[in-house]
Amino acid sequence: MKTKSQKLIIVGMILALGVGAGVYGLTATSADTSPSEDLVKAIGVDGIEGYIKTSDMNQDLPQTPEEAIQSMNEPKVDKYINLYDSNENIIGKFLLESSEDSNTAMEIDLELAKHTLKESDRPALDILEENLIALVQHDRKLYRSGFVDDQLADAMDFYYGEQFQYKFSNIESIEKNASIKNQLHITVLGERLDTTTDSVEQVRMMYAIRQSEQGDWDIYTID
Repeated sequence: MKTKSQKLIIVGMILALGVGAGVYGLTATSADTSPSEDLVKAIGVDGIEGYIKTSDMNQDLPQTPEEAIQSMNEPKVDKYINLYDSNENIIGKFLLESSEDSNTAMEIDLELAKHTLKESDRPALDILEENLIALVQHDRKLYRSGFVDDQLADAMDFYYGEQFQYKFSNIESIEKNASIKNQLHITVLGERLDTTTDSVEQVRMMYAIRQSEQGDWDIYTID
């Protein structure tokens, strides 16, 4: 199954070869006749009806298969292009690619990791997965829901940021805490892009996930 990013690359390559978007078809566009051959009907981010330009869609397309693969493996950020009226005046923005549609940002095989744990400890990985997905997809509510209480969620808020784009690649280790009952330490490796500075840093995040007396699993810290 292709991700939205892969579909856009394929669509863009077809458009670059001269096949009209109305012929190939896009979920956000229509095959209706438009005022210009370069304009395709679309609905902008605020529900505004207008047109997008195929030339705008194609401007950042990879030129080689190697560049296409590299593009799919990079941290994804929301990408917008201009939305025009029939006279090609800019009237808004169109979301061409969403970071939330990227499946490449979560490369950890958590199902495989579960086989390293006792069945009673495996729910800890479900809590971990929800938190990682929340960071990748910028879902603040889901991110906060994994912590044991709101006070801790507030303290851990610095990991979450709209300027950050996360990509998680591996679990480095899973260890039982020797002194705290039913607590696992799970260390996750990945990368974080700061879109305000275009800088990428390696991240190593150790999650302390503990089961309460009531049987609930929660995050007690990220270090």
